[in-house]
Amino acid sequence: MTKYLITGAAGMLGQDLQKALAGRDVTSLARADLDVTDLDAVRAAVAGHDVVINASAYTRVDDAESHEADAFAVNATGAQNLAIAAS
Repeated sequence: MTKYLITGAAGMLGQDLQKALAGRDVTSLARADLDVTDLDAVRAAVAGHDVVINASAYTRVDDAESHEADAFAVNATGAQNLAIAAS
């Protein structure tokens, strides 16, 4: 059976993905469960999963301008870490 991992599970997209994948083997991780900027934590979370769906994102657009480093960390470094761990 295919094992799915969804990051950003507490967000709107993450919640919709969980509904769409209902009945399948899904691990859903929210920000409190996984810091996508921590490569070691991401590697541990990805291990054993066949499909990784990244729904984690810094979505507060107005805040992103004043918290550029935080937005970059999640939206760029986090995505990079997931890609590295999944390869």
